Amino acid sequence: MRTGVVVLGFSLFLFGGLLVATYHVPNCSGIACPVVFPALEFSGYHVKNGESINAYVLAFEGNCSSGAYEVISDNGHVWFYRNGSVYVADRMGHFGIFYVPGCGGNLTVYTVNTYLSNVTPPNVTYDINGGYFIFLSDYFVPLREFHITLTGRAGFNVSDVMTIFPGEGFGTIEATYINGTLHSGDVLYRGHLGGILMKNGTKIRAMAVYDNPSAYFESRNCVEHYNETSKACRESGSPGYQLPLGFVLMVLGLGLFGYGMRR
Repeated sequence: MRTGVVVLGFSLFLFGGLLVATYHVPNCSGIACPVVFPALEFSGYHVKNGESINAYVLAFEGNCSSGAYEVISDNGHVWFYRNGSVYVADRMGHFGIFYVPGCGGNLTVYTVNTYLSNVTPPNVTYDINGGYFIFLSDYFVPLREFHITLTGRAGFNVSDVMTIFPGEGFGTIEATYINGTLHSGDVLYRGHLGGILMKNGTKIRAMAVYDNPSAYFESRNCVEHYNETSKACRESGSPGYQLPLGFVLMVLGLGLFGYGMRR
């Protein structure tokens, strides 16, 4: 009997020690998706008054009461005049920090952003009737390859460039030009394109142009499957009960081993 208790205790202690020694928690904190910034972006979003935005601000909305505000930009003062609930800029100004004195709480800003690219900003204004960015002149973006997505009243055709022109109906355009081929839904065009031409009068609600389609799709695919990847990483480690079970078996085995030796 004594020998059986000692052997059982020793076996439980060894098995528990094995569970503790082989317990593994994978390091999933390093799972991150690459960040890819568009070369050109038109968008509206919420910010705190006085927050860093690094963008050209064409209009804003907020808890404001004055009919006009003078806001300091990186290239001089810009006046924003009230039109309904929206304040529209009298000219394009680039703002590192956007602060409107006299406005409380958060702001909704409508911006053009070129981020770290060398793309020249377009000549556009913001129209409160429908909330559109309107091109005031033709605008060409020379790109060897690109991915573009936009919503607005626009259509497109393809020749030596991808031309986006004013359209009647509201819709979405998404196209990718890479390796000499333009893909847009069922449209497939093979040939050299010099870039994107936005025609005067085109109205868009939002737009993003990426100059590296491969990096963009890698980032988008990572974001879309991030939860699956994180779950697979976590499940690749030991089950959560393994460590406490190992310690319990070690303590139990040690107790049985000691009990057996004292008999």
